[in-house]
Amino acid sequence: MVKYVSEFIALVGIYIASGRKGAVPIGIALFGSWRLVLGYLLIIELAQIPLFYFLLGPVAARFLWVQRIKDKYQVNQNKIAQTKTFITAKKYGGCGVFIVVAAPAFTGGVLGGILLARLLGLSRRKSIMAILCGILVCNMGLIFGIEGIKQLFIAIR
Repeated sequence: MVKYVSEFIALVGIYIASGRKGAVPIGIALFGSWRLVLGYLLIIELAQIPLFYFLLGPVAARFLWVQRIKDKYQVNQNKIAQTKTFITAKKYGGCGVFIVVAAPAFTGGVLGGILLARLLGLSRRKSIMAILCGILVCNMGLIFGIEGIKQLFIAIR
């Protein structure tokens, strides 16, 4: 049990330092099991959903630093709503949130998906489903891509 907890803590540190694009190959190299890495990443990313909803929710509005972030967000919201990317994302709705979460880019991920869902005015249920599907697709794609490259190198040797 101690082994799994220490591995999880190590992967959390790697995830914080390099994101999911770095955590997947390093986790597979360290732990040797893509199933274990997938399980750890799902726990890490699923824990982010309530955290970010809390930070953007009404309970957190009582904190001064959260209110400052929300005020800045409200000022930038008008600028964001006029961009071509936002107009395109509004057309796609929940699929746009899925794409943002599933794209392993610097702007993608759980926070980007939640922010986009809030800007689009999606219901919490619909946005969480899109975020969960995006997390699964992205992590599975990264893991199977890394595993495929690993098998290719093993076959070449």
